[in-house]
Amino acid sequence: MRTSKIQDYGIAVVTVMAMIALHALLIPWVGSSHNTAFMICAVAVTLATGGPGPAILTAVLAFVCTVTLFGDPGSLSALGRTGPGITALMYGISSAVMIALGARHVRRSRAERAAHARDVQMLDLVTDCFFVLDWQWRFTHINGPGLKYFNKQPQELLGKIIWDVFPAGVASTIDALFRGVADSGVAARTELLGPVTSRWLDVRVVPTATGLMIVFTDVTQRRLAQDAAQRNADFLRLVADSVGVLIAYLDSERRYRFVNRRYADAFGFDAAAALGRTHAELCGAAAYEAIRQPLDAGFAGETVSDEMPLRLANLGERHLMVNYRPDLDEAGQVRGVVLALSDITERVQAEIALREADRRKDEFLATLAHELRNPLAPIMNSVQLLGADTATRTNARAIIDRQVRHMARLVDDLLDVSRITLGRINLRREPVSVALVISHAVEASRPLIESSGHVFNVQLPAEPLLVDADLTRLAQAVLNLLNNAAKYTPAGGRIDLAVSPAGEEVLIAVSDTGVGIPEAMLPRIFEMFAQVDRNLARAQGGLGIGLTLAGKLVSMHGGTLEAHSAGLGRGSRFEIRIPRAAGGAATAATVAPAQPELPQVRRVLVVDDNIDAAESLSLLLQADGHHTEMAHDGLAAVAASARFAPDIVLLDIGLPGLNGYEAAMRMRQDPGARPQPTLVALTGWGQQQDRERAAQAGFDLHLTKPVDPAVIIALARDPRTPTLQQYSLSRIRTLR
Repeated sequence: MRTSKIQDYGIAVVTVMAMIALHALLIPWVGSSHNTAFMICAVAVTLATGGPGPAILTAVLAFVCTVTLFGDPGSLSALGRTGPGITALMYGISSAVMIALGARHVRRSRAERAAHARDVQMLDLVTDCFFVLDWQWRFTHINGPGLKYFNKQPQELLGKIIWDVFPAGVASTIDALFRGVADSGVAARTELLGPVTSRWLDVRVVPTATGLMIVFTDVTQRRLAQDAAQRNADFLRLVADSVGVLIAYLDSERRYRFVNRRYADAFGFDAAAALGRTHAELCGAAAYEAIRQPLDAGFAGETVSDEMPLRLANLGERHLMVNYRPDLDEAGQVRGVVLALSDITERVQAEIALREADRRKDEFLATLAHELRNPLAPIMNSVQLLGADTATRTNARAIIDRQVRHMARLVDDLLDVSRITLGRINLRREPVSVALVISHAVEASRPLIESSGHVFNVQLPAEPLLVDADLTRLAQAVLNLLNNAAKYTPAGGRIDLAVSPAGEEVLIAVSDTGVGIPEAMLPRIFEMFAQVDRNLARAQGGLGIGLTLAGKLVSMHGGTLEAHSAGLGRGSRFEIRIPRAAGGAATAATVAPAQPELPQVRRVLVVDDNIDAAESLSLLLQADGHHTEMAHDGLAAVAASARFAPDIVLLDIGLPGLNGYEAAMRMRQDPGARPQPTLVALTGWGQQQDRERAAQAGFDLHLTKPVDPAVIIALARDPRTPTLQQYSLSRIRTLR
């Protein structure tokens, strides 16, 4: 500091000496009358180079030296006079003002330089990269991190134009940023990809009086992390939107921070619009109250998992499996709740339907047991009467016959429903007169109707109506409707059967004055095992499959079956609508091709492992005049066939040793010269696949137990009887 002061004051002395020398040299030209100008110049030079103190010294020395060296004798004493005194005063004032202004400027410059130095020192301490440009785009300062980032030395940058050093930045985004701030004078901040290093930078540009101050940070790692987080968020969003679960997240203020697409769709709001809003704001207070209780538990730190019904805006009433799981921070405090709602409506409905089906199944089994016990009781009683007098025996046989036929119909109905449900029943469709269909149905149903004392009316149109139908199956559908009306109409009721054309269809309507059908039951009346209150008309009950079977048979013919009723006690009406045939007369039943004439008395081999069944069937045939032989297993049946040479073989399928299929194939392979016997499968297996397998084994006919004795007698007398064509397997073999 002392050396600096000595130098400043030395400048004052040197300046005064230079002034004197210059003044002396110029006297021949300017004279000695311009002393003040030389003094003022000396003061100004010293003020600019040495500061206010040396300038004061210069003013004094210059005045003294000038007066002494260049003034007239007595110049000092002349200062008291007006002219020289004013000149001296003006010089002093001018010098004082000049020195004062110079001192102020020096102080301000020093303050600015000190502040700038402090700013630079502070900026040099920060870890961000920092540099300063003047208005000519030259580097005036750059800190250490900046040098390290650019991989440069200070001398490579300071004083150099930035665009000369880094030409890749010309016309780049950073060029536009710098020039925009320079033009507007407004600071700016942005993230951009650096043109020089191809790294992401957080750039702040601030205008100053002398140029631009730039601070930037390499945020590449943060940007990569953000991009990775965004990709993960997009992936999680894709996954969340792809699953069938309704997912949402509520923060501590119970505002949505995330909802997946299914959640938003179900509750009826836009996913983006939901963020930051509460459920009450989006769906209303009532909707919020529906989920508030489990939500309260979730925000209390409890994990909630439960089933609950909930009305959703776009889905209506649904059953949901709700899972509310709290999201805890590091301190264990709840900062939000994750909601995961699974729509289990279909499962709940299936469970309800399953329970209903199970209930109806149990009711059906109880009904089946009841229906089977009913005929078994009179059969058992009648068996005890077979040893009584002739009239009693005749009555007992009639009772047994009726009850066995009733049981057979029950089993046939069950098998028919099973076959239709599994698609294993084939219709033999042909143009059939509707009057013939009605005739068959009425003939079969009349005994039940008459036994109940009902008034029965049949109305047929005058014009013949034809339908493309299986006569037996369509008559069976109408029969089931008539039987249903007879059972569920109190004794002495009325039943009407009316047939009429209805455009391109035929309408068959069965009306009664019976117990009627509740409105709630109408949609389910054709379901399996469905029955109106089982306490109604219980004496004429049934299995609850008659209407199911009728509906399926009508549907297979391309028709519809509808039920109508005004309610309990007001009767019912069932309407069959079936397409009319396109003209043509009804065809007769197909007759089997002619076969060689058989003797009147047949030789019949009866094969059944049930000895009672075999003996009773053999006795029945013998009573009709035929010769019989029995076998009770497959191997014995093959041997008896070779020895006995039967005309007809009644062969059970479930046999020990060889089953019926294997025994039939061996009989067909017998190389004997005698005519091949007619093979009849007599079995309890009655599905379509059983018939197909019997045809493959070589059987000619397939009868399902129990078989009407009249059918057995007709079969033994002539297997070619047209009424037996329904049991024939020749059509199956033809199809194969």
